[in-house]
Amino acid sequence: MNKKIVSFTGTEFQYPMSPSLAYVVGAVLADGCVFKSTAYIVRLDVMDKDFAETFCKCLKEVTTEYSPCLYQSKRGTWIAAVGSKKLYLTMKGFKLEWILEGEEKEKQASMFLRGFFDGEGTVYASEPRAIYAYNTDYELMLFVQKCLSVVGIYTNIHKKTDNRVNRSLCYILGIYGRENIQKYHNKVGFSIQRKQERLDKLIKSYVTRQYNPQIYFKVMELSKQGLSVSEISKEVHLSHQRVFGWTKVGEIPSVVKNQFRS
Repeated sequence: MNKKIVSFTGTEFQYPMSPSLAYVVGAVLADGCVFKSTAYIVRLDVMDKDFAETFCKCLKEVTTEYSPCLYQSKRGTWIAAVGSKKLYLTMKGFKLEWILEGEEKEKQASMFLRGFFDGEGTVYASEPRAIYAYNTDYELMLFVQKCLSVVGIYTNIHKKTDNRVNRSLCYILGIYGRENIQKYHNKVGFSIQRKQERLDKLIKSYVTRQYNPQIYFKVMELSKQGLSVSEISKEVHLSHQRVFGWTKVGEIPSVVKNQFRS
């Protein structure tokens, strides 16, 4: 198997690109840190024990010669960390495109996304039903969007001012529509139980409904005429979420798909 080896001038580190390393990278970019003090440290400090446990498990699989630690801090947070110069330098020199190389690129993309969404993801089970991720790094969000497309999930990126952080610009990546959310559930998911349970609830909230094909074609025609999602929603008496899914995400009702097949 031709795996990507992370290498640096003068020294080669034997950490092949793998799903476990992809998870570590995603989690660190979301909620972790890499620093040098008296040792070379890769650490995650979070509220959810199951997040820290998954991170620790992946650290063990990547750095087989080191023993990561997992403990609860005095503040009540859970910390998973390892002291490893190899991993420290690997993380410092890591290039995100390596995640999408090799025979396991889809699995690596899924694990990177799980690590990232464990830290940055939020699930909305009520209208508008969606999965969101927030970050101030636009290039990082574009890469997250690229990884999602690799596993067949299509998204939108919006920007807004985050008043919590000195009015800095924040980018929001949204996963909308039943098909995309179902794919996220099946191919990515969460390691954090409370987030996974919310995602399960979201999936169950969808009720199979048959639409008259003419409604779908009318919606698409109004969209071509330049009407907004809100305007179309009022015109045809459909939910904003349904119209958005058809016109912006590319969802097609099963009754229309069946019509094309026949």
